[in-house]
Amino acid sequence: MLKKLLVGMLMISLVLSFSTTVLAKRTITYWDTNPPTEVAMENYKRFLVQFPDIKVEREYIPPGSVREKVMIAIAGDTTPDVLFDYIGRVAAYYYQDALEPLNGTLPQEDLNDFLPSVLAQFTIDETLIGFPVPFGCRVWGVDKIIVEKAGVENLLPQGLNREWSFEDFMTVADAVKELGIFPFCFFTGATGGDYYQIMYSQIFGAKLYEDGDHTKTTWNSEAGVRALEWMMQMIDEGYAPPGAAGLAYGNALDMKAAGKVLVGGLFLPSRCQEHYDSGVIDYVQNDWQIEVPHIEGVPAPPLFNGPGGFCLFKSVKDKDDALTFMRFMVSKESVENINLNTKGWIPISSRLSAEVLPEARITQYMVNKNGVGDLGLTSPYYGEIRVLMASELQAAFMGIKSPKKALDDFAQGVAELWK
Repeated sequence: MLKKLLVGMLMISLVLSFSTTVLAKRTITYWDTNPPTEVAMENYKRFLVQFPDIKVEREYIPPGSVREKVMIAIAGDTTPDVLFDYIGRVAAYYYQDALEPLNGTLPQEDLNDFLPSVLAQFTIDETLIGFPVPFGCRVWGVDKIIVEKAGVENLLPQGLNREWSFEDFMTVADAVKELGIFPFCFFTGATGGDYYQIMYSQIFGAKLYEDGDHTKTTWNSEAGVRALEWMMQMIDEGYAPPGAAGLAYGNALDMKAAGKVLVGGLFLPSRCQEHYDSGVIDYVQNDWQIEVPHIEGVPAPPLFNGPGGFCLFKSVKDKDDALTFMRFMVSKESVENINLNTKGWIPISSRLSAEVLPEARITQYMVNKNGVGDLGLTSPYYGEIRVLMASELQAAFMGIKSPKKALDDFAQGVAELWK
């Protein structure tokens, strides 16, 4: 009798153990720099429904603190399995030898579906370090209603091709200035948005880097010096607000949202409506997407972008489950969901659906025509170079250094980082 009781208890124990094992979810840890908005969370929630046996412990990490948190985690061997972050920071984690190579983890058909210029930014030393998602190209927008008030709307480029000459650009600027509105805004008070200063230099053909060589900058070229001299002249002549050394990207966005500055980041229709609804401005803006203009003899400038993507840390506990999650998050269905619902920036991907925003089609055309410019996002010194750039531009705008001296010192500083 005792023997039968023991056998029965053993069988019950085995059944309970088996049931617990079956019901237990496999867990992956995921740090996400996307704020938990409805759009950002939708794909994540769809994954949980479609893969109920995988538990994803998601933690939101603000972009401003993620680099420090990840570096501490790398040092303490406490990194998550998966991270979504900006390529400029993902590259830094690669240089810490913390990322799992992703070569061969996506079918070639899927790889071919990414824009080559974007995939190249996630490839260092022939190593794929992340899966990119639709990204925001840095494009210019002008308030078309202001241009119409100035009576020069006929000079705005139409259709998909938004290329225009520097002469037409300055004619529009002259007319807008007569309305008491600043055509431009320059800012160096912080590193955020520094690509806009580089975009202004593209007017004259200046480039931050040549041929993918990040060990030296060519921004101190004759074209770069001419561009900085022009920017300072525009401030002196009232085309841009004074105090560029103390203004930050947020100040520039606020002034453009309030109708005080013409040229800046593109506000999509939903954002323009928000500005009106919140009382920032007393009319609904019609932000018109344009290319950076260029002087005669200079080709149409390439666009800049800051793609984000999913990366996998070497400390991953269950690589197969983590990759299942990452593949799902960059699947065609997930990407199209981002394209169709993102309101804050222009999503660009070769996986665009037929219903994407008109602005996205324009930007896609620009990318295909002009390419993507090199901001050195995968340089191990990307963060340090941004700080150095802001410092030298501030010195120029404050009159401490001449434009040539400031850019030469910037070039020397870049070279010193690599020694």
